[in-house]
Formats: sequence, C-alpha cells, structure tokens
Amino acid sequence: MLITIILYTKDKTLRKGFTQEFGDVAELIFPDSIASLICSIKTRHSCIIIVENSVSDKSLIKIIGNPCSQKHNHEMYLLVSDYQENFIRSLFDLGLKGIIRKDDYLLGTEAVVRIFKKEYNRKAKLLEENPIEGMILECAKNYLNVALLIIVKGEIKYSNPKFTEMIEIETDQLITLDFWGRLSNVEFRSSESEDDNEKFSAVLHTITGNKKYIEVDELKIDFGGQQATLLLINDVTELKKTTKELMEKQKHMEIVVQTIPIGLLMTRTDTGKIVEVNSAFLRMTKLTINQVIGKKLGDFISRPQTEEQTALYDEWLLKSNGQEDIPVEVKQKLLELDEIKYSLISVTNITERKIFEKQKSEKQKLQGVLELAGTVGHELNQPLQILQNTIEMLQLNCRDENGVVQKKYERILFQVLRMAEITHKLAKITDYKTMEYTDNTRIIDLNNACD
Repeated sequence: MLITIILYTKDKTLRKGFTQEFGDVAELIFPDSIASLICSIKTRHSCIIIVENSVSDKSLIKIIGNPCSQKHNHEMYLLVSDYQENFIRSLFDLGLKGIIRKDDYLLGTEAVVRIFKKEYNRKAKLLEENPIEGMILECAKNYLNVALLIIVKGEIKYSNPKFTEMIEIETDQLITLDFWGRLSNVEFRSSESEDDNEKFSAVLHTITGNKKYIEVDELKIDFGGQQATLLLINDVTELKKTTKELMEKQKHMEIVVQTIPIGLLMTRTDTGKIVEVNSAFLRMTKLTINQVIGKKLGDFISRPQTEEQTALYDEWLLKSNGQEDIPVEVKQKLLELDEIKYSLISVTNITERKIFEKQKSEKQKLQGVLELAGTVGHELNQPLQILQNTIEMLQLNCRDENGVVQKKYERILFQVLRMAEITHKLAKITDYKTMEYTDNTRIIDLNNACD
C-alpha cells in the first residue's frame, strides 16, 4: 500500500528531492494553493502532510486545525525558518505532529528529505508489521464518505470516524455497542456477485434517538486469522428524503397535467411520434391512449379550409372521433431529456374564445352602425321634413285641371315618406345583421336588424 505524502512548498528543489527519494514508493502530491491543500486534506486519508511556513498564521491555523486532519488520521509537520514559540505551541494543540527548525532546514534539501525518510520508514514498518491496520487504512482511503465497521463474533473491532459520527457516539463507547440491535426494517436485496456478500437497507437508531436510513454492503473477511464481517454503511437519509420529496412533487405534477383543461402531448423530434399524452387531449379527441401513442400530431390536426378562418384566427382543427372538428390553438416548446430531444405541445380548445371574439367583433360593428345610423337620421330628418312640407304646400296651391301634376307630387311625397321610414328604421337598429348586395359586397339588413 502506497503512503501518501502531501508537500506544500514553493521550493522547487525540495519538491525535486522528495520526488527522487519517494517517487517510487509513495504517492506524492504538491498542491499549488492553500485551497488545493485543504481539498486534499478533506478527500484523503492517513497522509504525511508537510507545510512550509511561508503562509500566514491564519492559513496555518486553518490547515492544521482542519477537522478532517484528525478524522482522516493525517500526520502534520511544519517547515519553519522563523517562529514564535507560543504560536508553535498552539499549533501542537491543534494537532501538529512535529516541526523542522531553521537550523535543520539550513542543512539543505537532503536533511529535510532524510528526516521525513525516517517518518516514512516508521509508518511503512508499522503497516508491514500490522497488515490488518494497513488494510483498514487502505479501505478508509477508498471509502472516505462511508462508515466502516468490522465485527468479530458480535464485537466491534474497528470503526472509522464516519461511523461514530453516524451513530452519534463517543469512540470509547463502541465496545458495548450492539450494532445489530439498533437496526429495524431490515430489507435484504439480491446481490449480483456469487460470493457470500450481502446487501441490505435498514433504519439505524442512533444513541441520541434519531433515525437514519442506511444502505449496507456486508462482506466476509479474514481479520487477524478470524472470520469477520466488514460493513460498508451509507447514510441515505437525505437522499431518501429528497427522493420522497421529488416523488411527491412528481405526483402533484402528474395530477396537474392530467386535470388541466389544456391538451398536452410530447413527441420525439427525430421521429415526430407521440410518446406522452394527457387526459384533456383524450377527452377532446374522444380517443383512448393506445389510439394516440405512437401516432403523429398531423394525424389529429389540420389547417382550416376557409381563408376567413385562417385570417381571423391562428388556429388548427382537431379531429374529434365521430363529432365536429374542434378549433384549437397549438403551441410548441423544445426540450431535451437524457440527451433525447422532444417537443412539448399544448392544444387549447378555442371554441368559446372564437364565440366571444365573434360577439365582440359584432358588438363593435353594431356600435359603428348605430353611430352612423344616428348621424344619418339626425342629418336627414330635418331636410326630409322641409321637403315633405314643401310638397304638401305645392299640392294645395297647384291648379291642375287634369291631375297630372298632382300625381307627380304624390309620387315625390311617397318617396320622401319612404326615406323618412328608412331613417326611422335606422334609429331602431338593435342587432348587427347583413345581407348580400352584390357578389363581394354585403349591406345592413334593416328589416331583420330592427326590433
């Protein structure tokens, strides 16, 4: 197993010396920034970490005092060219394991490398003499965010910091902990491997009374010559909570989609075929879902045949099984799911909208007709009255022995009275109704437009 050495220094010669000495036997990491160094501390386990004190005191406290330094079993060392004893003592309180003082550092790169060669050999020898610890450390590296537990004959022999954090217990209390007794709702899952490994999910009851949902991989291992159980435990409480919330939101969304009065379709853009449809569309077409899925939108809608409809409304006609076609408005939005492109299409029944728009249009036209009729009546009534009075006076004063002139006066008076009747009808218009006048012209139908 490779030991990881993390060296944070701006000294390229020192980096080169470490590479030459440890390159073949250790994993070397040279962070280029404080942020990168802290990231390595958080994501790695059981490393030798060497920091040059070229960084600020605040940064040193942040690095050495990082909670992951102890949780992940790191060993921290500091290269110092100048230091204050009280400050260094405070760093030891935070977990600093050792320092290399100015006089040692001045011996050169070789002296520094030689000092850490001793530390490396000590750690390597420990792992060689105790392969079980080596196995645990290697396992811990690979499963930083997983709780590890080794149980031999019901007794906990090893646990990593993640497990004590998960079960909310102090390390010295683990000896008396009955792990299996704190599980409920255990559900075993089928394993793809042919060995004795088991997978199960359960509810873990912590020391403080909280409940955590866990998923466990149970492996049979040899631990110091004894058969043992290695448990890899994932806390999926937040994942389960998030999944439940997503499922509830999905359920609510499905209810909304299925109950809104607007027809919704989803088609694949590459084939044009319908893959999803809601209840509103099925109600409009009087079809079943099997009669719609796999078809194309063009199988159900078409453009209106008359130019007037197309001009007045940007509409389509939806075929309704056994009934009159329904005027609809169609809108489309492109989207991509799992690298597949779809079209989300809304189909809205605009029958009532068309009726309303027609009524609104006729009302506006009627208003225009009424205003014009009022104007015409107002402007013609007085001239017609004068004309009528004049003709009647002429009839009285006319000496027409043969009655020829009187007949002409009567014809003129009849037309004047007819014009007066037309203005009277104009004043009584209550509805907008037209009739054909010539091939391309329509006029107001006075007889049907009046009360």
